[in-house]
Amino acid sequence: MKKFFGWLIFLFIGISLMIPIPGLCKNPVEILMAVDHTKFVGEQNIVLKAEIVFYQQINPFWEELKKVNFSPFILEKIILGERKIFDREKELTRDYREVTFLLSLPVDSKCGSYAIPAFSLNYSYFQGKREIKSAAKSKAIKIEKVPILVTVAMEKDAITIGENNTIRLTIWREKFIHLLNQKLKSQIGESQV
Repeated sequence: MKKFFGWLIFLFIGISLMIPIPGLCKNPVEILMAVDHTKFVGEQNIVLKAEIVFYQQINPFWEELKKVNFSPFILEKIILGERKIFDREKELTRDYREVTFLLSLPVDSKCGSYAIPAFSLNYSYFQGKREIKSAAKSKAIKIEKVPILVTVAMEKDAITIGENNTIRLTIWREKFIHLLNQKLKSQIGESQV
């Protein structure tokens, strides 16, 4: 009886090693991307954050990220975050790593729509003694270069009636855009640009 259970366990382990990781999960490596702003002014840097989620058995080729071609954008800097545990509840543990790309456009680029191109990340894993290689692909992200960009930030999210709140107005602009020196009027007071 003990031999039977021993062979049964041996058979189960052997079969589980033969099932490829992609057969156990839909996407062994996923690349989720986001930018800090979808609109930007020429000399602003674009912060592209990629969260790469992968199973522990997967070996992504991280060095390849330093060679990604983001043309027409220029890769100014890349920051590889630490490997972190994402999900331990399932049979296969998933990890993730945040990668931050600092991008810019050439100074002479014109205003208009641009797309941050998709990129691939190669990875490998072992199925038994055989190494299997594959790649995960990100999606392109559309952004827009504008001549002037205005952002507003309030000191407090909520105020009571009669309470003052400081509002910060930030104006990003191209060098060829000139602002007129005008007074901004509000009910409480005046402010100059």
